[in-house]
Amino acid sequence: MKKYIKNNQKNIIIYVFMCFISASLTAGTAFLYQRITSSAINNDFRALILFSIFAIPYLILEASFDYFPKKYRSIITNSISLDLKNDLIRSINETELSKMDYNFTNTIKNKMVNDLSIIEESYIRNLLSIILYSFMFVISLISAIYIQGYLTIIMIVLSVIPLLTPIISKKILANKKEIQKNAKDKYLDSYNEYADNILFVNISNLKLFFYDRLKLLGEKLKHESIFFESSLLKTYSISYGLGNVLYSGTWIIGGIFVYKNLLTLPSLIAMTILMFTIAGPIQTISNIYSEFLSSRKIFFDYLDFIDKCKTTDRKPKSKISKIEKIDIKNLNLSFSNKIILKNISFNFMNGNKYVLLGESGSGKSTFLNSLFGIYDYANDYIAINEKKLSEIDKSSYYDNIFYIPQETIIFNTSILNNITLFSENVDLVRVQECIKKVGLSDWFNSKDNEFNYVLSKDSISGGEKKRLDLARALYLDKSVIIMDEPTTALDFENEILISKIIKGIQDKLIICVSHSTNEEFLNVFDNKIKIINKEFVTENH
Repeated sequence: MKKYIKNNQKNIIIYVFMCFISASLTAGTAFLYQRITSSAINNDFRALILFSIFAIPYLILEASFDYFPKKYRSIITNSISLDLKNDLIRSINETELSKMDYNFTNTIKNKMVNDLSIIEESYIRNLLSIILYSFMFVISLISAIYIQGYLTIIMIVLSVIPLLTPIISKKILANKKEIQKNAKDKYLDSYNEYADNILFVNISNLKLFFYDRLKLLGEKLKHESIFFESSLLKTYSISYGLGNVLYSGTWIIGGIFVYKNLLTLPSLIAMTILMFTIAGPIQTISNIYSEFLSSRKIFFDYLDFIDKCKTTDRKPKSKISKIEKIDIKNLNLSFSNKIILKNISFNFMNGNKYVLLGESGSGKSTFLNSLFGIYDYANDYIAINEKKLSEIDKSSYYDNIFYIPQETIIFNTSILNNITLFSENVDLVRVQECIKKVGLSDWFNSKDNEFNYVLSKDSISGGEKKRLDLARALYLDKSVIIMDEPTTALDFENEILISKIIKGIQDKLIICVSHSTNEEFLNVFDNKIKIINKEFVTENH
């Protein structure tokens, strides 16, 4: 928590100062009304008029300082919320793949969507509100005792009197809530893309891209949230100001009535002081304190999760520029004492294509996961260029791998970004060449050759998705291509087309997992590896 306070130290100091001024001005109304009443009692009509006129700008000022603390409360809340969002994403990026299971994915979604919403509304905002209302209560109580000490008990008894119902102007709010909602939806959509595809994002080294993208969208959300909440608070302040006008009218008219001996002064003081000084803060703090306490655990659980996500192993590791070979030696993979693969020893050489075959559940995908370094215990049995995977910097390792998952990942962005995976300094000529090589020219023409055409999961067919995957592989030109069931759910024609594209890829290490029985597809691979009785059995082409 200290970190977030320090990051927002300036705004917090301003907020506390605004709270003090706001509470003092609120309490000051008691002295103002006392002067008006005193003028009436002393039959000083001139002083009564002067103080009544002075009350108008004073109450406008008080209404303004009702708005400013709440505006800074909004700024602080949204700023801390953005810091928490960015820290969560940064921590996820630092998390080892070995810790990323299905539960992890669900957890990070819940942390971002549900927990953070509770932290914003019930913890941070309520904590700041308690500061404001505590100032108001203490200063007002001291002022009330100073003015009319014996009326304190009456004030507390009369605290049940309902506050003036706010008059909210719909014109001020207009469509600002919708704008804020759209900004939030865009942030969550992008975050879901990131969270749903966390494995692909890590292996494709898109972590920094998504961090920057989400940070930018977070800034937009922060701006729109502050803008909306500031507008909402203006309506509250206007309503509050109108309430002050009503009560100032009560004082002015009541002062005249006191001057005419038609109304008792204690009744007028008690009614007005009560509404603005003591009753409101008591009721508000009572209402929000239990909610604040219940959300406190969620906040600290959130911080604990961020700390646990961070990688603890900070030892410097070797970087690689190109993968020439991957050597597997005596690798055994098992879970919950169940053997998945055993005694796996194999050498994968750059320039060759390998297909791994086996029945469903035979361990094909498990083996691919071991190549990605997901299983810590297996990393010492896998060597990259004769260096243990456990000793290699994962980021440089993933820089050399292009991964094609079973389900093609379509990002909700342009064709260009989907092919280049958000690369900088894009070579449009190369992009078009890659589109042509994978047979997507007609599809691209149907989009009016527009690189900025925004794709969605439903705007591209299954066969086109797989060819888009291969266009990515060709453009990014990494030394290793790993494919997980690239022909799943494809018809015979598309499977043959995919096989021709793979056949044309040269000078790469290609490792493909497949359950295909199509010989024309299988024959494009130099080596066939079958999983039989949990072991590798090779067949050279």
